[in-house]
Amino acid sequence: MYIYIDSKINGTFAMLIQYFEDGIFDKNQYTVLLKYYKISKNHKKLLEKNHITSISIRRWSDLPDLTSQTIFYLFNAQSNCRLVSYRKAKHIFIGHGESNKLASAKPIFRIYDYIAVAGNGSIDRFLEQKIFTQCDVEYGKFLKVGAQFIGEAKYCYDENAKIILYAPTWEGGIKEENYSSITNSLESFSFLSKYMKKYEIKSIIIQPHPNIGHRDSSYISALIKGILFLKQENFSVSLRPIKTSLFYNLFLKFIVPIHQEQNTAISRAFCDVSAMEIQLLNKEIPTFVFFNDTKNLLPHNVLTDKYYKNVGIYNFKSELVIDKDLLKQVKRYYIEPKGSQEYVNLVGE
Repeated sequence: MYIYIDSKINGTFAMLIQYFEDGIFDKNQYTVLLKYYKISKNHKKLLEKNHITSISIRRWSDLPDLTSQTIFYLFNAQSNCRLVSYRKAKHIFIGHGESNKLASAKPIFRIYDYIAVAGNGSIDRFLEQKIFTQCDVEYGKFLKVGAQFIGEAKYCYDENAKIILYAPTWEGGIKEENYSSITNSLESFSFLSKYMKKYEIKSIIIQPHPNIGHRDSSYISALIKGILFLKQENFSVSLRPIKTSLFYNLFLKFIVPIHQEQNTAISRAFCDVSAMEIQLLNKEIPTFVFFNDTKNLLPHNVLTDKYYKNVGIYNFKSELVIDKDLLKQVKRYYIEPKGSQEYVNLVGE
C-alpha cells in the first residue's frame, strides 16, 4: 500500500511521521510516494531516519506498478489529479486531521474513489457546501473511520488540574484561510491571562502548529511576544517543541522550558478552528475555540449551534460555558465510535 505526498512544507512530513509513530501506518506495509522537488532530498533523508520507505517521483514513469493497490492521500495537491487518473488502483483521501477550515470541503475531493471521514460532522460539511449529495452518501463515498486519522492530543482531562493548554493554529497557506488567534496586539494572550487570573490558574502549556511562520514569520515573533507577556504576568509557561524548526526550538529554550511530558493532565484547553479542536474533543477535554473573521465551515444544526454558542470565543469576548453532556454528544457527532455499525477499520487497527 502507498501514501502519496506532494509538498515542500516541513510540517507536512512531521505530520506524516507522527502517523507512523502512532502506529496508524505500519512501516513494513506502507511506502511513501514522494513528489520530487529540490528540497525533497531533505524530506527523503528525514523519512529514512525514521525507517520509512519512500520512492521519489520525478516523472510519472518512476511510479511502481500500482495495479490493484490502494493509495492514500493526506493532502490535496494539483498532482493528485494526475495520479487518480490511474484507474487500476483505489484512491482514498484520509486527510491529516478533522477540522472546520475551508480546506476541509473543496471540489477537489470529488476526484477520489472514497473519502475517509471521522464522522457525521464531516459528511454534513460536504453536503452543506454542495460538494456531494445525499446520493453520494448512499452510494458509499464516505468511510466513517472515527478517530483513526484525526491525530492525538497528548493530554488528559482533570477538572482539578491547575494548568491549561493553548494550541494556536498557523497562519494558513493563503490569507483567506488564516484561522490563527495569534496577533501582534496579543489579544489571545490577554484573554488567556484574564481567564487564568479569574480561575486562579498558574500554569499554561503552549502548543503551536508545526507550520507556524511558514507563510509569515511575524507569527513566530508575535508568539514569542505573547510568551514573554504571560511570563511578565507571573504565569508558568512551557512550550511543546516544533519538530520542524531546530533554530526555533533552540531559541525558545532560552525563554521557556520545553514540555516533553505525554498525557499531561489539564483542566481546560483553548485552540483555534483547527484539527486540534477535534483531537481535544476526542479526549473529552473541555475546549474553547477562538474564532476570527475568516470564513469557516462549521456544520449548522441544533446541536452544534448550541455547542459553539457555549464554547466559541468571538472577537476575544465571550461568556464561556462547559456542558459536559453536550460535549459528549458533539464528540459522537464528529467522531464515529469504534465498533459501531457504520465504523470502518481502514488501516487494520
